[in-house]
Amino acid sequence: AISIAAAGMLLPFGMGIVTSFAFPEASSSGDNNKVVPFIIFMGVALSITAFGVLARILAELKLLTTDLGRISMSAAAINDVAAWVLLALAVSLSGDRNSPLVPLWVLLSGIAFVIACFLIVPRIFKLIARRCPEGEPIGEM
Repeated sequence: AISIAAAGMLLPFGMGIVTSFAFPEASSSGDNNKVVPFIIFMGVALSITAFGVLARILAELKLLTTDLGRISMSAAAINDVAAWVLLALAVSLSGDRNSPLVPLWVLLSGIAFVIACFLIVPRIFKLIARRCPEGEPIGEM
């Protein structure tokens, strides 16, 4: 799913970068403080997956529980997390220039979030699964 997500993000991201040069007043102002965030924003804007729409399409086609559906949803989730981290980075780059550490903190926070999702969240789900009786529906928490 990671390789599919990477491919599904790199092509639109690259197309967004190319598209950003169609706006010469934004992409060639000569001020890197404005150009770089704009280019990143355009790349990310085309990379974000319509996760809810994908889930609905797969559900209507009865593909959501198949291997194809699982891989598609996993790739879309990975794609969206990466895109939202990059979008936060683009916004922080275009913001206040008084603190150059803000983009670094945004990037590190995004990386920490992804690591937490891989290391902490699965343990929480395993704990919840152990507390639920097998074969019984899971109630709301």
